[in-house]
Amino acid sequence: MKNIFLILFFLGVSLSFAVAQDNDPFKDSVNIQAMGRFTGSEVLLRFAPSSPLLWRTMHKNKIGYTIEKIYINSDDFKAEKITQSPILPYSLEEWKNKTNTENAYVTAAAEAMYGTVSVNTAAISSPFETAKKTENEIQMRYALAMLSADMEKEAAQGLGLSFKDNFQKTEGFAIYSIYPSQKIEGMEVDTAIVRIDFTEKYEPYPVIGVSTEEGEHAVTITWDKDGNDTFSAFKIEKSTDGKTFFTLNENPSITDQDIPYNFYIDSVSQNYQKATYRITGITPFGDMGLPSETVEGQGIDLSPAAGFGGIFTETLPDGSVKIMWETIGEQPDLEGYFVAKALDVGHEFIYINEKPIRSKGKNNEFIDKNPEEVFNSYYTVYAHDKNGNISKSMTAMHTLVDSIPPQTPKNLKGTIDSLGVVRLKWEEGTEADLRGYRVYYANAKEREFVQLTVSPIANDIFLDTISLNTLSNKIYYKIAAIDLRYNASDYSEILELSKPDTIPPTSPFVAFYEVNEKGIKLDFRRSSSLDIFSHSVLRREKESDEWQVLATFEDTTSQFLDKKTEKSKWYQYAIQAKDQSENLSAITTITPIQFYDNGKQNFIPTLKAEFSKKEKQLRLFWEGKEWKDKQEQGFQVMILRKEQEAEFVALTTIQENEYIDYSLYDNQKGFVYVIKLIYKDGSESELSNQVKIDLR
Repeated sequence: MKNIFLILFFLGVSLSFAVAQDNDPFKDSVNIQAMGRFTGSEVLLRFAPSSPLLWRTMHKNKIGYTIEKIYINSDDFKAEKITQSPILPYSLEEWKNKTNTENAYVTAAAEAMYGTVSVNTAAISSPFETAKKTENEIQMRYALAMLSADMEKEAAQGLGLSFKDNFQKTEGFAIYSIYPSQKIEGMEVDTAIVRIDFTEKYEPYPVIGVSTEEGEHAVTITWDKDGNDTFSAFKIEKSTDGKTFFTLNENPSITDQDIPYNFYIDSVSQNYQKATYRITGITPFGDMGLPSETVEGQGIDLSPAAGFGGIFTETLPDGSVKIMWETIGEQPDLEGYFVAKALDVGHEFIYINEKPIRSKGKNNEFIDKNPEEVFNSYYTVYAHDKNGNISKSMTAMHTLVDSIPPQTPKNLKGTIDSLGVVRLKWEEGTEADLRGYRVYYANAKEREFVQLTVSPIANDIFLDTISLNTLSNKIYYKIAAIDLRYNASDYSEILELSKPDTIPPTSPFVAFYEVNEKGIKLDFRRSSSLDIFSHSVLRREKESDEWQVLATFEDTTSQFLDKKTEKSKWYQYAIQAKDQSENLSAITTITPIQFYDNGKQNFIPTLKAEFSKKEKQLRLFWEGKEWKDKQEQGFQVMILRKEQEAEFVALTTIQENEYIDYSLYDNQKGFVYVIKLIYKDGSESELSNQVKIDLR
């Protein structure tokens, strides 16, 4: 086991490489992986089990590999088994007699195959842990065997993982099938298929994508994974004269699956001594590809130019600024210092001295004769050495004293649209240190203004959004300018803005109507809103949805006579108000009216009444000598009531000759009642006699 662990140590082999990143190779599906090449005189095949479990099982049960071949061209088709007996690993005796046992890879392959799996059970606490450690060692042996087969032809032959077919053709192709020589219980092993085209002879090829990266006493050589994935390992060579190369890595470098590129670090004792590098790949057949193109590299000085202590600033009497800094440690290759300035730590620092400042020892200084007059300044110092390395000091802020506020903002203007969006604009100040503006608002001039802006805004415009559905119809704004040191100006003049009216007026309605020989007379109650511009009388026929505007009044009119009517036709009426902002009231009350022949009838019954103060109810009744005869003509009795000095309002229409009014209430004045008859043809009688009731 000693040789196994030594080789693993020197090669830096990762177990994950050998099992293709398999976290649990004993649970994976199993197959045989294979590749081949045609040399011009023979076909070489390389194959391997895909997992430690398959490898261990085949070795333990002495199961080898069987190879079949199908040759195809335009004139020939031939299938045959080309292994008369299974391909098996060498016995220990064959390893000794047929291989170079001085070769580390050969020895490692033999020990991986035939070494005893030994686990120290005294230090293990459970059978599960014993099984796990055994599994780990088998997995490690598998990795070592596969690596050895890739690195050395004799190791691959001894492990039974290669085959040479002395088959030479100049055209056509062959299909090789490689599979276990007998069925393995509990496993379904996929057959490996290799296609060989006899018109394509294998030629060695170089590693591609080689480059170098220079560092402090080191050169990192990198090469691509893509395009080099057919190589198992790599040999890195170096030349100091560009002619004679020697190998840097005693053991070939293997691809690390966890890193997106291949690399090798060459440590050098002296910087700035150029060297030439090249890389040669090793194929799974154990032979070498062609050397890559050469690249150059050298170690370089990346040490900081100088170490810094503190950095300080001071305002001199003439207004200039003195920058002072301390240095730490030796500075043998220092070229000089450059002082840089910026208006903020996040801005670009600009060098303010054209020539480097020579070191005066530990303490150095520089005077900025053109300091900022209104802004804070930030200073830092850069040290440059002769090799181009740059180091940077800390940053020092130089603060100027400023207590002068900006000028008062002027020409504040604004508008409010129908959606409640407020647009404010003002004349922008010209101060160099102007930070921005704060915006304030109030719903009344005399109230306290509230700040709208969280922080000063840099623009000369501001958008606000307000609700228009409020009782207040005005809003007030003012602004103040703020400089970089947060000095605030006086407030601007207060801007008064009127809110657009979006609230519709209250709805008017028809309170009373009368049908006469002239038409239909409407009495309507006007909207109670204060900003009314007009009232419109609307009409539509009973079965229609479209309203017709009959008249519009921009004064205090509250009556309308509709003369354009047809006999016995039903109409619907509504009143709509419009305010000064052209908002229309909702149509909430629709009054249906039938126009009829209002020819007056001679017959009118006499109205009488009986009032019960105890029960607070009134009985109305009427009679006449022609009542019974006229009743046969078909008519209805309309009962109307009013309060003293008010207008009559229809209570109901009935066919009987009496009516009881339960809706009395004490109005301190009493009520007056009349009736009239409405005939089927639309005619009607005059009003009856009046009956007055005093509720007191």
